[in-house]
Amino acid sequence: MTSIIIPVYNGEGVIGQCINSILASSQPQDYEILIVDDNSDDGTIDMVKRCISDNIILLRNKKNLGFLKTLKKGIDNAKGNILVFLNMDTVVEPNWLEELVGPFERDKRIGITGAKILNIADDNIQHAGGYLNKIGLSYHIGKGEED
Repeated sequence: MTSIIIPVYNGEGVIGQCINSILASSQPQDYEILIVDDNSDDGTIDMVKRCISDNIILLRNKKNLGFLKTLKKGIDNAKGNILVFLNMDTVVEPNWLEELVGPFERDKRIGITGAKILNIADDNIQHAGGYLNKIGLSYHIGKGEED
């Protein structure tokens, strides 16, 4: 199973589009979506509740814990052996999940995959992979380039 974890805070304007893009773009397979709300005070909860189904789960923090602790709550509640992390304003493309998860199924030595991410405003590349230098600093491949 794959667990898609989406931390959200005051995401009323974007979380519905994110969820809908996942549902429309993913082939039927064994996945769950965990939406972890960090004590939103807008209409986020109502928006997410309209999307709840067998594989969409809402977890709520009683107070704002911040991004990392909210993400950890999702990890702690995930049932999947593959974890996918999405920002709440993400809109995925067709077959995205199959492409992201496929390498794990083909080669057991693979422990992490990533996707090309485009900026919504201009369709330029935010990153198309990354690497670590010799001292452990990370760099994005393709940052700012035209898609």
